[in-house]
Amino acid sequence: MMTFNGDDSPRVGDRVFMGNELLAEIARQAPGLPPMWCYLSAGTTGRLLGWRGETRAIVDIDDVDRRLVVYVSAGQVARAGMASRAA
Repeated sequence: MMTFNGDDSPRVGDRVFMGNELLAEIARQAPGLPPMWCYLSAGTTGRLLGWRGETRAIVDIDDVDRRLVVYVSAGQVARAGMASRAA
């Protein structure tokens, strides 16, 4: 699991990457739909759109055929291009 402190934490609009493979909850297109999940491999990148509470990051994933917005644990995302990456 990745951990980081104050200045290392990604901010809204930052490019981010997933340091570990994980299952991410796909953002629902309409209220009342059941939850759906997708596998994201380690190194997947995207853009941080915001936060869902204090523990879930909302990320727009790069390099997919259509827009894919997912919710992931805040500890699973880090700023892309950071010098030190914990795995």
